[in-house]
Order: sequence, then structure tokens, then C-alpha cells
Amino acid sequence: MSADPNDPERSGLRSGVDAELGRINPETDNSAMEIALRAGAALARPVLPRLGAGDVEPYAVVPVGHTLEGLARFIPEKPRRTRQTVKLSDLRSFVVYVARFRDPERSLIYTQEARLTATAILDHPAPGQPDWGQHRAVFTLTPTPAWTAWLGVNGRRFGQVEFAEWVENHLPDIADPTGGVLLEMVKQLDIRKAVQFESSIRLDNGQTQLTYVETVTGSQAKSTATIPETFILGLIPFEGADQYKLTARLRYRLTEGKVALWFELLRPGDVVRDAWSRVVEQIGAAGAVPILGGEPPDAA
Repeated sequence: MSADPNDPERSGLRSGVDAELGRINPETDNSAMEIALRAGAALARPVLPRLGAGDVEPYAVVPVGHTLEGLARFIPEKPRRTRQTVKLSDLRSFVVYVARFRDPERSLIYTQEARLTATAILDHPAPGQPDWGQHRAVFTLTPTPAWTAWLGVNGRRFGQVEFAEWVENHLPDIADPTGGVLLEMVKQLDIRKAVQFESSIRLDNGQTQLTYVETVTGSQAKSTATIPETFILGLIPFEGADQYKLTARLRYRLTEGKVALWFELLRPGDVVRDAWSRVVEQIGAAGAVPILGGEPPDAA
């Protein structure tokens, strides 16, 4: 506190003490202890210090424990500044929110590709103008169920029946060959649960021909089943994103007369990076808020 006796803050405290002392009844409250307690109570009243900041909230020094208590929750007026982090579920909402609350001279947006997250700090400090950095809007890309499902089993080995069931349950995601065609190819394996697979040959058209021996009523017959080397998925990786074509290599392994099937998605990370770059472009095109790549700073 300033030592200047004319300082308004000091004068306010002195006035509070004088007012409290004025309430003392000399006939009944004449002890030094009573006077000290009344003076201490006056000092504990809320004070608005002059620190050069327009949003400093009143505080009171509480005698017990000598703590400093903020009194903003007791003020019946509006908060002096916005302190909140809003998490938006889609890009349009993020853009609308930023456009509504942005400060052209202060607001900044930080983008993090590793987290697929954009963070707008609407009260960002500016050169020579400190600010709190506590009003924020956050948007994170949300993977679609289909994208999550295919990546979740990428490289996982299936048995004949299990793989056929997987394809059947995800027919809408298969673009080429169409889901029905691929399913029929796989079902060639599905319906022959008791066959013994012997060998495989890669054909000129890129497909693979599996040779198997089937036993029917005591006699054996040799047949073939054909599966494609690759198939194409049509997937929307994130909510609100465009659809992408993603190649999957169909793999197999013959072991003791049985066949295991799986697929390997080719460069799904390229799809993620492209989808994210489009998000950043849309954010940049939506308003005059500078965009930085990196970790947003902590709030003041």
C-alpha cells in the first residue's frame, strides 16, 4: 500500500477505521482490546486497489489465517471479463464463434496437426498490451464410425467366415469392386468350410486364384476360388469432411489347409493430413484471425 497519506486507497481504509472507531461507546467499549478488534474488522472490509488494471476485482484480507479472498462472486453486476473455454463440435460452429468474439488486434488461432485441434485465443496478449488469454474456443476433428472401424482392424487376421461377415457388415464403405462383388468372392471361401487349400497363383488381372480340394461323399474334387489383390474404400474420415478413396491390399495365408485373410490400408495418414489441411484452409478463409502452427500458450 502507498505511504502517501493522501492516497485514495489509504484514505478509504483510514475512513473505514475512523467510522468503526466512531461506533465505540466510551461507557461500555472502553478496553484496548475492544478498540483493536473494531479497527481490525474495519481493515477486513473490501477494498478496490488502484493497480492500473480495469478488471481488478475487490478483495478483502481475512484476519483468521491472513488469507486474501476474492469477492467477485458477491458482486451483483456482470463479470469484468470473459473466462471460459468453449469446445465446439463442428467446424462451422467454431468459425461462427470466433467471428462473433474475435478482436482484430489480439485474437490468434493455434493449430495442432498431431492432435487435429484448433484453439482460438480471443483475448490473446498483443505487443505492449498484456491480456489474460482466458477466453478460448477449441475445435477437434471427430473421426466417423466407419473410419474408426476400418482402421481398428487394419492388419488383423480373420478366418474365412469372420472375414465374410466383416465385408457383409461394411458393404456401403466398399467402392471398387462394389461391395456385393467382393462379398461374393469372399463367400466362395465362406461356403467351403471343410475344404483343404493347397496353393495360390497370381493371375494376370491382379487377382489371386486359390486352389482347394473339397471332399464330397467320400470323393475329392479340386476347384479354385478367386480373390482380388486390392479393393477401394470410399470413406469420410472425419465428421464434416469430404469422402476419400483409400486402397486396401487384400492379404491371405494358407496354413495347414486353412486360409487366413486380412487387409492393409495404404497410407491412411495421407488422408488425415489432407483432411486437416482443408480444415485449416477453411478457418483461414472464414475471417481475419491470424493462424499459427503450434501449442497454444497457457492462460495468464
